[in-house]
Formats: sequence, structure tokens, C-alpha cells
Amino acid sequence: MSLTFTANTIHGAATTREPGFTAGSAARVYFDRRRFPPTGGRVTVPTAFGLFPHDIDHGVESFARRWYPTVRFTRFPSGGHFGAMEHPDLLADDLRALLAKAF
Repeated sequence: MSLTFTANTIHGAATTREPGFTAGSAARVYFDRRRFPPTGGRVTVPTAFGLFPHDIDHGVESFARRWYPTVRFTRFPSGGHFGAMEHPDLLADDLRALLAKAF
């Protein structure tokens, strides 16, 4: 099954909450990550990363592998900040591959 979302659909989903009351809390994760980088050592939980090329924030694979026990790192061929909505089949296939490897 493949779904296609228009820009209006994605915008509507992103603004279902009152934007004026959530903008600060939504942006805080980006601010905190730069202001307070990880200092407690490596994360011990096995972690998977999926990056969409047109997302707002691009993760760096070397950083992910240094701080997390990375079991899968996927760079999707297309998609943006709402990549999971734009390309649900790509994400679902990647999650299936991850779980098949884990179990």
C-alpha cells in the first residue's frame, strides 16, 4: 500500500495543535541538544537510525555510532521532516528489516 500526501495534508497534520502554544516546546529539543550535549557516556540500548534527506536536522552517522550501539543506520532516498507520512512504505520496510535482524 502506498499513500501520497499533499503539502496541505502534511501542514494540516503538523498544525492540528494550536501552533502559538507549542512552538517553543517543539523547538526546545533542538535547542537543548546543542546546549547540553551528551556527557553521561554511551547509551547502552541498541539503537536504529533512519534519516530522510530533506529533514530539518541531519544526523551524522559517526556521531550516532560513537554514542549509541547502532544496529542499523538507514539513509532513505527521499523524504523530509514528515518522511514517515510521505513514505510510509519505506519506513515500514526498514522497520521490518530491523525486526527480522533482531529476532
